[in-house]
Order: sequence, then structure tokens, then C-alpha cells
Amino acid sequence: MVALLVAAGACDRPARAPAANDTVATDVPAIGADSAAPPVVSTNGWRPEEAGPALVLPAETSALQAQLVLPQFTDSTLTPQATFDLAALRGVTLELFAPAGLVGRATLADVAPPSAASAPRASSRSAPAGAACTAWPTARIVPAVEPLSPWRVAFAAGRAHAIPLDSVSALAGPDSARLAADVARLASALPQDTASAFRGLPFVVRDVHRFTPVAGVDGLVADVVRRVNQEASVQMEHLLLVAERPAGRAAAPWTAAYVERSAGQEETIEMAEVLAAVTLGDAARPTLVIARDFGDGGAYALLERTGPRRWVVRWSSAYAGC
Repeated sequence: MVALLVAAGACDRPARAPAANDTVATDVPAIGADSAAPPVVSTNGWRPEEAGPALVLPAETSALQAQLVLPQFTDSTLTPQATFDLAALRGVTLELFAPAGLVGRATLADVAPPSAASAPRASSRSAPAGAACTAWPTARIVPAVEPLSPWRVAFAAGRAHAIPLDSVSALAGPDSARLAADVARLASALPQDTASAFRGLPFVVRDVHRFTPVAGVDGLVADVVRRVNQEASVQMEHLLLVAERPAGRAAAPWTAAYVERSAGQEETIEMAEVLAAVTLGDAARPTLVIARDFGDGGAYALLERTGPRRWVVRWSSAYAGC
């Protein structure tokens, strides 16, 4: 994976979890965005008729175990005492996705509420010992074909269709270097740079994926960071950046379509990672599935394209962890 230091000028959303960092999504102005009224949203921004009953993620311990992220729960309702109606998930057929696309099919079995053993343990980094922790229900994955390919996210079969994400590491050296330099320049020119401690520091482009959200449009999603080395701890600024340009025009500049910043101590900063890209429902809405890692827990989100150079967080899950 290419990680280029490109000297550039400068480049925050309220934190959702008990971590000492500052996070902001920048509202990048849209050009020519769709004017149609937004669709009706059913559950905290999640549309069950399009995305199914739950978001399914592999467990940390095994790809044959899954956690079931239920969209109706919020930070206030997902508690250690929460009860779960899991009847609709038993025996559900899943389609499994990775950044490259659809990688397999499987069935949910042994669906169960979280147990004390499956709940995360509090650590001294973000929560005192004995602090209450929350967790999602779990299930066993029964793959249709063995062996099971590595997967990052799953939806009920027929709900999602893959948009392949091409990693910058697959490009030839000069092409990957050029793309990373483009991303760093774009990051340096972003508005609303309120993190004064990082101004003038170079951007490190840690990861870039290219994709085609709709016909005639090239897209990219990038992970970009800046660091300040201090005696006690390392301060970090993390950017999740989505950009677009007309397809087939390699000389055309990229235009920022969505920016999300977080800043804080390296050990506790929120880190956003793209798990897969899909279209959802009959409307084929281009959607990036985002994982947010807070160190001792996390959350998930669906980042949806609503028009040219316009992406919005359509749904965010409850935080699970300590």
C-alpha cells in the first residue's frame, strides 16, 4: 500500500463515543446536486425495504462468526440491559462483500443475544474497570461454498449489489504516486481547516480506492492523516475523503464530495475505514459502508451519494463497546 508524504499546506462532527478526540464532517458544497425530494426514511435513516433487517459484520475472532448490527437501536437504547427481537434474522441468506466486490453467500445460524463473554471489556484507556459495556447479537455463518472467502460486510441476499473498489496498490508505481499526490493536494485545499496545530504539516496518504459510483463518474475514497509528535503522546488528524471527477478524463481535477475530520491522541482518535461499496434497493443508491473504530468500541455508517459531488451520512449505528 502506498503511503506518500506530500508536503502541503493545511487541511471536525461531534464525537459519538467516549474518546478524547474531535470529529467533524465538512459540508462540501455540491455542484448540480439532484433537486428531487429525498426518499422517505424508516429507521434512524436506515431503509429496511432497501437494506434489509440488519448490517452483518464478521466477528473479530472468526469470519465464521458474525455480529448483527440492528439499525433501530441508538446510543441511548443500546444498553447492557437491552433486549433484541431476532426472529426475522434466523435462517436469513446473506451476500458477503469485500472491497473488491461480492465474495460469497452464507446463511445465518445460531442467532443469539450478546453474552457477557462476547461483550467488550473496559480498558484503562477509555473507561474505568467495571464500566458497563454494550455489544451486538451474534450468529454463526454457514457459507454456501467452502472455504469462505475473507469478507467485510454482509446484507440480506438481493438487497445490495457490489461496486468494486480498486486499491491504489494495484496501480503501476508512477500512477499510484500521481494519485496519492492528487489526494494530498486536494486535502491541502479543503475549507474549514480548524485544526491549527496541524497547519503546515505534510499529509500522509495511507490508502486510496477508486470506484465508479454511477456511469460517467470516477470516484475515490481516501484515508489521509497528519501527525504532531509530542513528548507525552502523538497528536493525529485523520481525514476520510470522497472525491469525484468525470470518467475517462485523467487530466481533470478531483472535486471533494465529502470530508470527515477527526483529531486527537493517536491511541484514542476515531478512525474511519471503508469496508465496501454497494448500491442499495431498486433505486440503486451508491453507498459506502463505513466502520468507525474508537479503540474500545465502534460504530458503523452508510455514506450515500445523493447527487453529483454530494455524499451524506444516511444512517449511523449505535456505539457498541465500553
